[in-house]
Formats: sequence, C-alpha cells, structure tokens
Amino acid sequence: GCTGFVGKVMLEKCLRSFPDIGCIFMLVREKRNKTKNQRIREILESQCFNRLKEIYGEDDFKRFASEKVIPVNGDLIIEGLGMSEGDR
Repeated sequence: GCTGFVGKVMLEKCLRSFPDIGCIFMLVREKRNKTKNQRIREILESQCFNRLKEIYGEDDFKRFASEKVIPVNGDLIIEGLGMSEGDR
C-alpha cells in the first residue's frame, strides 16, 4: 500500500523518476469515513511530495498526480486484496 511512510516515499520516487509513466494504481483501504480519493488527496499533501511541488508548482502537481495516481479500493489483509471483481 502507499498510505504508509514507505509507500509514500516509493510513490514520490516513482512520480519524480518516471514522469512519463502512464499511471500508478494504488491499493487504498477506506477508513475513518474517508473515501479512497480523500485518502489519496491527504497522502499527496505529505511533505515528502514537496520536491515535486517545487518542480511542477502546486496546481500543476495536483493535476499531474491526479492523472497518474489511480486509487483502487482494497485491503492487504483480505483474501484477493479485498478488491472487487471489477477492479481486478
């Protein structure tokens, strides 16, 4: 998952090192009444993305990230990653 510390760092590294990548599918577990999209927005506000925000500018980074990062509902501890048949 990309919601933890290591996951955020890996996501930032992928976005920075491979800006031409088509998209990155992120497995995200909804929790605390937050949707997968809300959680992704919170993740992208993390300080580890500051370098990308400096490179692209705040608004362009948001646009760039929204085109590249595709959240998928799931849970690592559930069989089949807790993904719906459609998402698989």
